[in-house]
Amino acid sequence: MNLRFTSVLATVLTFAGTRAFPQSSDQLQRVADYCNSPLGASSPECQGAMPTLGTMPQTRSGFPGNPTLNNQSTPRELRAPPPPPPALVPGADFPNEFQRFAAASVGKILPVFGAALFERVPTTFAPLERVPVTADYVIGPGDEIVLRVWGQVNLNLELVVDRAGAVYIQQAGNVTVAGVQFKQLSGFLKSELGRVFRNFDLTVSMGQLRSIQVFVVGQGRRPGTYTVSSLSTLVNVLFASGGPTAQGSMRHIQLKRNSAVVSEIDLYDLLLKGDKSKDARLLPGDVIFIPTAGPQVAVAGSVRTAAVFELRDEQTVGALLRLAGGLAPTADLQRVLLERISSEHKREVLEIPLDVVGREVAIRDADILNIRSISPRFQRTVTLRGNVANPGRFAWHEGMRLRDIIPDKDSLVTRAYWRKKNSLGFTPVEEPPTRREPAGAGTDGIDASGSEGTRIDGIRLASETVTAQQQAASEDREPTTQSPSKETSLRFKANEEPVARRESIGTGLAGWVPEINWSYAVIERPDPERLVTQLLPFNLGKLVLENDAGQNLELLSDDVVTIFSTADIRIPVTQQNRYVWLEGEFNASGVYLAQPGETLGRIIERAGGLTFQAYLYGAEFTRESTRHDQQKRLDQFATEMERDLEQTAGRRANLTSTAEETQSLAAQLQSERRTLEQLRSLQATGRIVLNFEPDGANIDKLMSLALEDGDRFVVPSRPATVNVLGEVYNQNAFLHEPRLRVADYIRVAGGLKRSADKAHVFIIRADGSVVPKHGAGPFTKVFEAERLNPGDSIVVPEEILRVPFIRNLRSWTQILADLGLGAAAINVLK
Repeated sequence: MNLRFTSVLATVLTFAGTRAFPQSSDQLQRVADYCNSPLGASSPECQGAMPTLGTMPQTRSGFPGNPTLNNQSTPRELRAPPPPPPALVPGADFPNEFQRFAAASVGKILPVFGAALFERVPTTFAPLERVPVTADYVIGPGDEIVLRVWGQVNLNLELVVDRAGAVYIQQAGNVTVAGVQFKQLSGFLKSELGRVFRNFDLTVSMGQLRSIQVFVVGQGRRPGTYTVSSLSTLVNVLFASGGPTAQGSMRHIQLKRNSAVVSEIDLYDLLLKGDKSKDARLLPGDVIFIPTAGPQVAVAGSVRTAAVFELRDEQTVGALLRLAGGLAPTADLQRVLLERISSEHKREVLEIPLDVVGREVAIRDADILNIRSISPRFQRTVTLRGNVANPGRFAWHEGMRLRDIIPDKDSLVTRAYWRKKNSLGFTPVEEPPTRREPAGAGTDGIDASGSEGTRIDGIRLASETVTAQQQAASEDREPTTQSPSKETSLRFKANEEPVARRESIGTGLAGWVPEINWSYAVIERPDPERLVTQLLPFNLGKLVLENDAGQNLELLSDDVVTIFSTADIRIPVTQQNRYVWLEGEFNASGVYLAQPGETLGRIIERAGGLTFQAYLYGAEFTRESTRHDQQKRLDQFATEMERDLEQTAGRRANLTSTAEETQSLAAQLQSERRTLEQLRSLQATGRIVLNFEPDGANIDKLMSLALEDGDRFVVPSRPATVNVLGEVYNQNAFLHEPRLRVADYIRVAGGLKRSADKAHVFIIRADGSVVPKHGAGPFTKVFEAERLNPGDSIVVPEEILRVPFIRNLRSWTQILADLGLGAAAINVLK
């Protein structure tokens, strides 16, 4: 008993400690018998170690693991999850040596042909439990037979084939069914039962099928022991094991049974022909052996399948190309390179044509066949590109000239123009507003930057609707100052009454497509002798508009004709179309096309001059090129301030000695970074200060102001208020009174807060200029006595603990004055 106990205990411990390794059925049966006996049930070795030895869980088909003791009687809900599959072989997914060798010639790693079949293997490749059993299925131990008999006797039995290969049927005794094919089983059982019963009939089907244990060895990605369904075949287990490695063979996979090769499958037959005739059903103890790959060659370039192929019976270039699926349509049949290793172990290159003789060239192990593609050159063509309706290639013929590809003006109108124009007739679906928007939001503007460059003529008419609800919503908001967007816009505004969100159903002015450069176009002509490109310019305007025969140049094959727009090459100002926006207090506000040499003053005269309510001192003149320059300088200033902050932060941290000083420094740094963020949020407006007199209405100084495309001149009506913003107790707009000075308006606003920076108060004039207060001193009284004009704003910034970084920010007002930011900075600094 002690010897038996010791043996069984060793088996128990081995099973408990090495579950991942397969155990034999005899060992498991011995453990189960001992632990189920009266002696073993009370022993501590069986307590908790084997709680369900009598109903050991079955491993799922397609996963390696241990065979079960009672495969058919185990309820599904009691089965444990299968153990993990064998580990991946180290380096199984790495390219083999020949793949790396070929990559040096073709420039990339070529895959092994067929390896992609095993990259993502679905579990459905393993046979399912509830699939019909094939007619040639051989009954064996562990299979469950469902037998139904009716007539003289009625039976409904679920019979499990025992280890001896027999099933027990009442009154008939043991019937040996092992080795019987399923198609023969019904007649066999009827014959056996006919010895006992008469006048009956029966049906036979299969219940739970047995599991079998097979082995995968050799160059497999996951070699090891696999417990699979008895319906599994060689291919099923190959998929479950991940297939061959890069070093393994795809063409000589062997199924061995009792040391004899039962079947040898070539996966190329399956991949190229769909032939699975060599696939064989597995039996317990079968071995699947994956040998090392045989001779390999690489095929790259213009073929259907570029890969590394394993040779079997293929001996010529033609046979190799058939493995690769044939040539691609772009293959160059006249120049194919075959790289190989000579008998002296030196590399050499052979150049062969893919004719009948070339396809019969013998191939060797480690050959690299590289099929070049044809030249991308087009023969007998002329290319038209640029600002045209239909860019592309044209068939060239003798005597072809420019008018053959540019017949009229319509051929120069781009598709973007027509798309824009067609969209003008589209009426969008009205949707209820989902959020509150500030006054004026949603007003359509004029797109000044088309999808392809500058613009072509067109006029937008705006129709506006105002609802009482939207108007009330807009009155609840504080007035905001918006900087113009990158696209210059035309907005039709009411006078100074509250305006709600406006829905435009009109069209646009300009901004559709780039304007054509009529003075310059070019023909690019390659010189076949020197392999350089010659440029032959011509005047597009004379060719198309004036029908000048001298500009109708002859074209040659391979010529490229380029039509430029004004966005491609900057043209003289006199040739540019300059659109100027006049808004506000003009007798005829609108958009005007400036004539060559025309100034802003002349445009205003064309618009009928100013109205009697015009406040010329508060006029706003913005220019896109100026905005770009201002934004660049503003960003540069912010970058310098950020660099100064980072450089001084470390030095200041070294000077702190107490926790209070450290906390104070952290608060200072946070405040400085917040100021930097505010500075970066500023957007330049492009405003140019015109320095009018506060009560002036003379536009003489505008008579010499040259114009640029996109200039915008807004003249407001005379305001009646002065704004006080920032660190005061009552930020507000106050009625302008000529007798009041800066100190008076601050006093009316409730005075300065304790957090106010008294030394850096500044004034933003209505014309955009800035008047700073330069600290405390003899000029303080002068600043406080400064006279204010209608539309001016007093800004009181917040006091900040100042360090060297903030000393640099004392030039804030000077920066604002230089950049002309004006009112756009109020929301940031208040």
